[in-house]
Amino acid sequence: MTTVPLAGGELNRPYVGETEKLLIDIMYRSNTIPYLICAMTIDEIDGLVPKRDNNAQQSKVDGISVLLSYIEGVKNIPNLIVFGATNRRNMMDEAFLRRIQAKVFVGRPSP
Repeated sequence: MTTVPLAGGELNRPYVGETEKLLIDIMYRSNTIPYLICAMTIDEIDGLVPKRDNNAQQSKVDGISVLLSYIEGVKNIPNLIVFGATNRRNMMDEAFLRRIQAKVFVGRPSP
């Protein structure tokens, strides 16, 4: 198994198309070795997949579309496991949340 630890902020790039290219490069790497499970962990994933609405930036929408197409879409990669962590689930894209197979809530630690 290989792991790719990332932060949502690392994936958000300032120039148009850079976020999508970075996501495609990461997904391509996990697809090159189909017999090896690749676990991608994205901390603060809400920054990468925010809710889409009329005010959403097109670059954010494009990044969400690329991620969705690789997670469970046209370019599905069966050996890729994506773990996302957030404390703002209500700010995330609904289409992305529907495609997540398991959602686990970890509450605050007890004193």
